[in-house]
Amino acid sequence: MVNKSAYPPSKEQTIHSSMKHSRNISRWAAASLLVAICAAPAIHAADKAPATPPAATAKAEPKAKIQIDPKADELLKKMSEAFKNSKSMRVNMKTLMSMKLGGMNQEMPADYKFVAERPNKMSMTMQGEGMGVNVISDGKKLVVHVPMMNRYTEADAPAKIEDVGESSGAPSGPHEILTSGLFSDNPYETLIKDAKKIAYVGMGKDAEKDLHHLRVTQDDVEWDMYLSNDAKPTISKIRADMTKAMAEGVPEEARAGVSMVMTLTYSNWDLAAKTTADDFKFTPPAGAEKVEEIVPQAKADDDEEEENAPSPLIGKPAPKLDVPLLNGGEASLAKHKGKDVVILDFWATWCGPCVRAMPIISEVVSSYKDKGVVLYAVNVQEQPKAITEFLEKRKLNVTVALDKDGAVSERYGVEGIPQTVIIDKEGVIRSVHVGFSPELKDILKKDIDPLLK
Repeated sequence: MVNKSAYPPSKEQTIHSSMKHSRNISRWAAASLLVAICAAPAIHAADKAPATPPAATAKAEPKAKIQIDPKADELLKKMSEAFKNSKSMRVNMKTLMSMKLGGMNQEMPADYKFVAERPNKMSMTMQGEGMGVNVISDGKKLVVHVPMMNRYTEADAPAKIEDVGESSGAPSGPHEILTSGLFSDNPYETLIKDAKKIAYVGMGKDAEKDLHHLRVTQDDVEWDMYLSNDAKPTISKIRADMTKAMAEGVPEEARAGVSMVMTLTYSNWDLAAKTTADDFKFTPPAGAEKVEEIVPQAKADDDEEEENAPSPLIGKPAPKLDVPLLNGGEASLAKHKGKDVVILDFWATWCGPCVRAMPIISEVVSSYKDKGVVLYAVNVQEQPKAITEFLEKRKLNVTVALDKDGAVSERYGVEGIPQTVIIDKEGVIRSVHVGFSPELKDILKKDIDPLLK
């Protein structure tokens, strides 16, 4: 992987690096986006799709009947009818994804402003931490603008707002509950799609408002929908618990501290919004560049080759290692210079490939215990208690260095774990491996043996 911390990255490199890093948690990132979209609420639909079409003679399985509480069904139909008859609408939306993973807590907020007019005019602006996007259709042209890069694309506007997601360059996200969902030709069918059960929980309060509480159960996700207590109900809040889906990619012993919840909060609904041409007008900011693609597809297609290319760290002095050890003391490269080959294994207890790699790396290093090979298992931002319990359960005896704030990982250009770095006796990096390989034992030995001669 490219070490973006070695030199000031351009805006494009920052975006590109972020995209690459997101693939390492793509299962969870995709879930966090798609579960919020009532238009396509089955977050693992793609995973479960057959590799080849079923035989033409195969008998289609009957669609399972959805269990819908009569009160919930009545509310959903009322709301769907209101949106179906709406010619224009305006709303604000806040999203918050809260994730707990191996002792780490992360929150990702974003703000949306949305206005639309049938059949195909819309304006959506999103601003999150370090990222934003504008999607605007004036009925003739669809523009996607990324302020951080000050680039924009332009394509023919889709025939309907619900088709925006299929248009060139338009991003996916929680806003699709509006475009592909509530502003579609059949909102009701969209809302109940792929649900196993829809229950009416009862009345509740949020910000002093009386709200109807519905609960939707799917295969991997359970989400709560809160509707206004009006003749024409609107969504006030959606809370989706994606912990079950997320935990599928986490080792069983680490699942106790895992959770992922996404909350969408709506305000200022107007289903008869007065719109003007200015609502759907895009004026390129000063210096904005019109491009075919925000991030060129060729660059995205080359990701795998780039990640498999030799690390730029190879042949350079190893960055500083100055973090505490789990059992006391401090990790240091200086004390090994001139004497030992040092292996740094960046890992976490919740990382499946790390869990598979750790015993192999430990075994290989143990086989060189009298030949001057040392291992530091650099744990990335987890709590000591979680690490200790993991090691005891796995019966692993390794020297763990605590990268509590991720500073060491940044110095070593870690964008995905496990990352294994091999440093020779003079303190120079000779090998960098990212991910797990069934041939890891042989790979490590081939790297280490020449350094001991």
